[in-house]
Amino acid sequence: MKRKALVIGCIVIGSAGLGRGQAAGSQGPPPGAAVASAKPRALLDQYCVTCHNDRTKTANLSLAQLDLATVGDHPELWEKVVRKLRAGVMPPPDVKRPPLEEYEALRDWLEAEIDRKAAARVNPGAVVLHRLNRTEYANVVRDLLDLEIDAAALLPSDDSARGFDNIAGSLTLSPTLLEAYTTAAMRVARMAVGFWKTPTESTYLAPGDTSQNRHVEGLPLGTRGGMLIHHQFPADGEYKFSIQNFGIGSFIPGEQLELIIDGETAHRFKYQGIGLSQGMAGDAGDGVLEVTIPVKAGSRSIGAAFLATNYRPSLDMIKQYDRKSLENNSVPQLQYYPAIGFLRIQGPFTPQRPTESRSIRKVLTCRPASAGQEEFCAKTILSTLTRRAYRRPPTAQDLVPLMTF
Repeated sequence: MKRKALVIGCIVIGSAGLGRGQAAGSQGPPPGAAVASAKPRALLDQYCVTCHNDRTKTANLSLAQLDLATVGDHPELWEKVVRKLRAGVMPPPDVKRPPLEEYEALRDWLEAEIDRKAAARVNPGAVVLHRLNRTEYANVVRDLLDLEIDAAALLPSDDSARGFDNIAGSLTLSPTLLEAYTTAAMRVARMAVGFWKTPTESTYLAPGDTSQNRHVEGLPLGTRGGMLIHHQFPADGEYKFSIQNFGIGSFIPGEQLELIIDGETAHRFKYQGIGLSQGMAGDAGDGVLEVTIPVKAGSRSIGAAFLATNYRPSLDMIKQYDRKSLENNSVPQLQYYPAIGFLRIQGPFTPQRPTESRSIRKVLTCRPASAGQEEFCAKTILSTLTRRAYRRPPTAQDLVPLMTF
């Protein structure tokens, strides 16, 4: 399982657009270069050197003494020639021209020689790697592994250019940022296959501009206020949920607070008078409610909301506006509904490797029935992942470093 996590981490890094430049030393002309350049040399001597020679140097250019076996060593000069040939302006209209097939063959041959030499000596220092930003990275992980992640918790913030964070010029890659992407990829890989043992902690704050008196979209009908978040549980195990409760002012007795997982009630806290029956501190009812329950691995929606058990209009002498945010300056002698400040999730405690999850189904597309089928299944799994990650059919060379694990 750990090896699978390492392999997936490598694939995730590749899918994030973190490419590699190939460095090569200077190479001499390939065998047969002189023979291959014989016909282009004859065409240049017949149709071009008559003007572009050492004596006349038309346009300050002489092609008489240039060695066509080393075209790629002088790309700036020969690219000017190619541009003229592509535009069809050389030789001039009033000068004899070669047949069209030979004309195009010369142009294509020069381009191929320039490209061949350039491909063999890429300068890694001059290559700018265009990486994905955090939003694109999270989308890639979701499409590749069916895993919802919080990229802001894994990667530093993106630089912006002219107000946009997806401009290539600002998405550069430093050694420190590459290390952050590598660490994030390994964490994502462990979550994907359930190889996770260390407890984590995530705290979600209730939106300050959301009314705690009305139904929150996405939570079950019949609930009021609260908050709804999406959390990735890395492994099967017990998780501790802590909910900060604000019992500001006096409120109607009988309130009930529900912890909701994937639309189902996981736990219910009951108010008794001005305090709570579980985990409350202080006479005013403020405190933190805590409960530990088992949860299966995977991306799940978590909600904390109050049951809407009372719809009576306010009987306060002063008719106040609905509370739209979590302000702390409440007015005495007014009734306020209790509110939620934050939701904290800690775990897993006593983690167990999940046998089934959406990400596992996405990754383990083949399960060997015997030891003899392990290599076949490994290639099947890696071929499927690399095809989606690299956005092209994988080659045998792509699978070699992954199969070594």
